Parts: sequence; structure tokens; C-alpha cells
Amino acid sequence: MRHPARRTARKRGGAAGRAARRRTRTPGMHGSLVGELQELAGDFPLREDIHAHLMVTLYRTGRQTDALGAFERMRSTLANELGIEPGRSLPQLHSRIRAGDAAPGPAGRDGGVPR
Repeated sequence: MRHPARRTARKRGGAAGRAARRRTRTPGMHGSLVGELQELAGDFPLREDIHAHLMVTLYRTGRQTDALGAFERMRSTLANELGIEPGRSLPQLHSRIRAGDAAPGPAGRDGGVPR
């Protein structure tokens, strides 16, 4: 049986990721989202989707170095906490941001960040 608090936290993380995805698609919202996404990334340090949204938002607000740093922190957290590397889409996003891609985001149905 799973612990109810873990299930609630997992649901909250999923809902936060979906909300972030919707808001990062809204033109002109990126600047106001940075603080909120940084807080979510702190609350859910193992959620790659939230970190991907943070990376894209930082990049789209002219903070490429910060976006690359967010990837390194996520990668380090996964390695230290779980002994794993990020899934395929986060390193792809990192590469696109590093290359200065004007519209970073792994290829997907919506061309945006991973779910």
C-alpha cells in the first residue's frame, strides 16, 4: 500500500507540471513565471518536466546561462539522489539551449517541453 502523503505529493507535482506547461505556452508570460517555476523546481527537485519548463522560461527571458545551470542542477540532483541521469528529452533541451535555438524544446506533439 502506498503512503497517502506520497500519493498527494505526486498528484500535486503532476498538476504543477501541467499548469506550468499551459502557462509557458502563453506569449508574454515567461518573465512572470521565472520565480514561480524556480519555487516549483525546489518543491519537486526530481520532476524533469518542471525543470524543463524552467529552462525554457529562463532561456526565453534572455537567461541562457541560468537555463543551462538549471539543467546541471537537475542532472546533479538525479545523480546524487537516485544514481541516474535525466531522460532523453532534458539533455536534448539542454543541447538546443546551448546551441542558441530560438525555440528550444524537445520535438514533441506540441514542439514544446516534455510532459
